[in-house]
Amino acid sequence: MKNTIKVFGIIALVAIIGFSMSACKDEPEPDPWYVGAWTGSGNVASITLTKTTYSFNNGEEVFNGSFSISETNDTSGTMTLGGSHGYAGTKTYTRSGNSLTINFTSALTFTK
Repeated sequence: MKNTIKVFGIIALVAIIGFSMSACKDEPEPDPWYVGAWTGSGNVASITLTKTTYSFNNGEEVFNGSFSISETNDTSGTMTLGGSHGYAGTKTYTRSGNSLTINFTSALTFTK
């Protein structure tokens, strides 16, 4: 009888552990800080960044391409814009709060 109780106890313990592990959901990683639509200042309309692509509207034309970012620290780094237009290439950036400044031929500041 004692062995039967031990076996049922072990089965119950394994079942509880199994159910608790299966109930845990993997939370998706949140998007990086740069993902989203950014509104530009001056004649720049907007830039929209995803994890891997961008859409840049300079007020006259829209440029799309691949995108990657390399952070130097929490407030600066480099971003590489793919494509075959004048804005493509590796650019330095700085950010402060919801403000992002990208150094194209001149610095352009965007807010989110």
